[in-house]
Amino acid sequence: MTATSPPSRVAAFCCLVASIVTAHADIPWDTYHKTADLLETLKASADKLPSLVKYEEVVDPESDSTLPLFTVTDFPSGTESKELILLVGGEHARELITSEIAFWLIQLLAQQAPGLESWPAASQVQQLGKSAPLGKWGAALLKKCVFKVLPVVNIAGRKAVEAGNTCLRKTLSGVDLNRNWPYRWVPQNDEKADEYGGAAALSEPEARIIKHIAETHRPQAYVTMHSGEYALYVPWDSEKAVAPNLPEGVDDLLDKMNVYCQCMHGSGGEVAGYLAFGTSMDYMYSELFVPYPLTVEVYGPDGLGTLEKGGHPRRLLASSGQPDSPLKGGSDKCFTDYNPPTQEEYQKVVFTWIGALLAFAGHISPAPEGQGAEDGPQQPVGNARSVGAEEPSGDMATGGAKVEDVHGDAEREQHEVSKEAEAAVMPQLSAPVLIAIALLASCCFGVWLKIGRPTPWGMRRKSPSQSVTRRPHSQPRYQQV
Repeated sequence: MTATSPPSRVAAFCCLVASIVTAHADIPWDTYHKTADLLETLKASADKLPSLVKYEEVVDPESDSTLPLFTVTDFPSGTESKELILLVGGEHARELITSEIAFWLIQLLAQQAPGLESWPAASQVQQLGKSAPLGKWGAALLKKCVFKVLPVVNIAGRKAVEAGNTCLRKTLSGVDLNRNWPYRWVPQNDEKADEYGGAAALSEPEARIIKHIAETHRPQAYVTMHSGEYALYVPWDSEKAVAPNLPEGVDDLLDKMNVYCQCMHGSGGEVAGYLAFGTSMDYMYSELFVPYPLTVEVYGPDGLGTLEKGGHPRRLLASSGQPDSPLKGGSDKCFTDYNPPTQEEYQKVVFTWIGALLAFAGHISPAPEGQGAEDGPQQPVGNARSVGAEEPSGDMATGGAKVEDVHGDAEREQHEVSKEAEAAVMPQLSAPVLIAIALLASCCFGVWLKIGRPTPWGMRRKSPSQSVTRRPHSQPRYQQV
């Protein structure tokens, strides 16, 4: 069975009433997938290409509930030495687009989407990231990465949305899965609240299954996908601060992904304009020590959250002391508030995040020596604001600077020149001559020390008891808007 707790008769009746009385936009099923069709198509891909995709039902350790998990990699090349990415979609029922992105990513990596790269958005995204065709890029990444994907976590909730309850966020048992995690979980009395985190942390089988997968496979990266705005978030969600000891390259990672998203990014608690307690991202970093935890918000209506729009107005309201955002969609807008309503926008969102996720995978699994640049972006990508995005101003402007480079540009250039000169001279000297020079230098240095000559340049040698103070690494810079 799928991971859903059987609702009580009262809860079932409430869901039925909600599905009848809730006004909703028509979902374009010629573009979107029904849950059953989506999962069956992915299972068929696993049956057809077991060398690239494997499917399994993961059982909740405390019940008989299960969730479908798809593992995608180049299995003939092995899995042990590869970086593992755990990707989660469909935690919130109404956010259909997150499962669609997971679906198309699996199909692309499994080479089961021949028409995908003919979408108009494909060439636009490819040009934005200056990459090879995404299918070719993905195939190269499968030799270095393992993708474990849960495309739909809240299965019963998503099916309720399909039936007409387009505003449903939580599970049918009434719990927000992204508030059900132990780290900084907060008990709540209002069970009707959209962010109700359950009677206890990890009360829901879906959350326990994700935790079990992460504990079993120890991913290098964890990505949870949501919608309602465009954003890239790193921990913390529950504090207005960047989590300590994140990898030094995380700022570069956000820049690479933001070439595609061009959206607000940084610590969730600082950038989003509100704090979220009991989230999976915070738990993965604090308790399971996943080096690269990430929350991606994949779609906002009218570009909400993009740099072009100046981020999200909620952040401005929070900074001015106002408690909430005026942008809460009415019941007739729930589908379009969280999902692209047209096929053109749907395709653009799908390819935007496929490109961003491939850039993410490429960052945490650098190309081995000698691997061609055609496997990823053909040139380094810098700050996303250099790619056609308007510079925010005032409160929305970014702060901080990149992690300091130990060498300045001039020193680096001089170092490179010295290396070139050394490379030009060294091949002209034979091995015996080099050995003789080394022996002569060693003898001269020994005599110099023996007769008590001072150390060159007037410097004193440190005694073994003297400690060496190392310059601490600067805290990485996380762009905020």
